[in-house]
Amino acid sequence: MRISRRLKLFTLLSTTLILLVTLTLLQHQATQQETYLKFNKIMSLQLKIDKLHSNLWLLKEYGDQSAIDSALSVQKTITKSLSQISADDQQQKLILKNLTNMNLAIKTLLKLSQNNLVNSELSGVMSTNGMLIARLNTTIQSMGEDIARLQQHEIRNTEIAQANLLKITGLVLILGTITMTLFAFFTMRHFRNSLSALDKGISELAQGDMHSRIPLKYHDEIALISSQFNEMKKKLKSTTISRDSLQQEVESQTKVLVAQQDKLQYLADHDDLTNTFSRAAFQRYLALAIARCNREQQKACLLFIDLDKFKGINDEYGHSAGDAVLKETANRITNLLRKSDVICRQGGDEFVIWLEPCGDQNQILLVINKLLKVLSKDVLFNNHSLKVSASIGVSRFPQEGETLEQLLKIADENMYMAKSQKGASYHASDLFVDKPTYKQ
Repeated sequence: MRISRRLKLFTLLSTTLILLVTLTLLQHQATQQETYLKFNKIMSLQLKIDKLHSNLWLLKEYGDQSAIDSALSVQKTITKSLSQISADDQQQKLILKNLTNMNLAIKTLLKLSQNNLVNSELSGVMSTNGMLIARLNTTIQSMGEDIARLQQHEIRNTEIAQANLLKITGLVLILGTITMTLFAFFTMRHFRNSLSALDKGISELAQGDMHSRIPLKYHDEIALISSQFNEMKKKLKSTTISRDSLQQEVESQTKVLVAQQDKLQYLADHDDLTNTFSRAAFQRYLALAIARCNREQQKACLLFIDLDKFKGINDEYGHSAGDAVLKETANRITNLLRKSDVICRQGGDEFVIWLEPCGDQNQILLVINKLLKVLSKDVLFNNHSLKVSASIGVSRFPQEGETLEQLLKIADENMYMAKSQKGASYHASDLFVDKPTYKQ
């Protein structure tokens, strides 16, 4: 049951209880008013009987027509008063019946007294009126006793009626109070349990719990709020999961993009066949290296390598064989160089090496001799031994040039000078008197 309905029912119960109590109080007032009116009628009847008793004294003293007429007039008012008094039970009916009969008897006796006064002699009348008056006195005395019994009976009835009314009022108040108290208690417990469940759900949400739900035990306004809260929590969980999934997807895609960017950057900076530096990347690197050598006053050396007999290998065995030779050459050079040295495929079968740092000519000669030796070894391809060699041109920094263009120009020219010797050899400008060659 909804709380609004409970409050309406509670209001209805309160109103009903108030109406019942008001009705019992009004009934109590009506009973008192009725009792008061009835007692007034009984007292009025008592007064009229007392007045009749006074008239009998006048009749006894004077015995005239005026006294009889006054007594008959009072007797008529007594008759009227008796007709106005209602009987509530059988006992009151008997008393009122006795009073009515005695009132008729008084009327009869008064009529007899009137007849005796008119038709009888003086001595006889006096004797007859005395007897009648005695009987009248006795009857009036009996009426007074019956009036007293009527009053006592009415008092007892009033006491019983008031006691019953008080019992009913008390019972209504007790039952109504108990009912309203129990109803208020269960409503309060229901409301407290619902609020406690809602508060727990909010606390769990504040702690990051997206899985629990508020149990819906009742069908009230708080249950409606709890249901909406559960739906909100469900949507919030879905949104959070979607956001986390989106964030994970973004991170994953970012990693993929970064990897692809690194790969693209690597491909842009390296030759796709030999994995050596490309010309553009080599030029950028050399620009930084030359600036660094200038700053640190450090010497370096540029070697320009061209493979001999490479065109014949391509023509005889195909481009696949040429590619194999280029890869093997790049691997042999890379394995021979230091980590600080850089190799670049300049194009075709040409390679450029930057040696940094580079000391005296003996150190340069040692590297060149190793290169000529390792590059003069045959390359195996599809069960064929491909014979290759290399011609090396040398330029030194900063003696022969302080820019990449100058160094490349001198090294290229020296490479052609070495190549003209028709064998694995090197050439440098006015340096390196002993020039080994590796004839094949």
